[in-house]
Amino acid sequence: SSGINAESQSVLFSFLKQCNTLEPGKTSTLTDDEKAAIGRTPNKEFPLTDNESQEIGLFRYNTLRDNFNNNEWTMRNYLEFYNNNDVVPFLEAVENMCTYYKSRGVDIFKEAVSGNL
Repeated sequence: SSGINAESQSVLFSFLKQCNTLEPGKTSTLTDDEKAAIGRTPNKEFPLTDNESQEIGLFRYNTLRDNFNNNEWTMRNYLEFYNNNDVVPFLEAVENMCTYYKSRGVDIFKEAVSGNL
């Protein structure tokens, strides 16, 4: 049980959807636990439904809440968790992209993104 009633859940899901924080996009990559929560692996032919997206949002919310409660997290702990699971992989992706383009003689931030302005 999530500890909140259905009306509150609806308001929460609406808010989360507007903020785009916990609910995945239609073609998001899901963890094995998230796939288990909806009972399938979405793909391009059969993407996530709105209900499945909400179910995963609730799963992610409960997982995050449990991390706070069970591990006695502070906001600093959450920031470290967030950085390790979102920011660090993004930076690695940017570094890999820069390496890819640099090997082809392109400065991604000078030529490919800004258009030589």
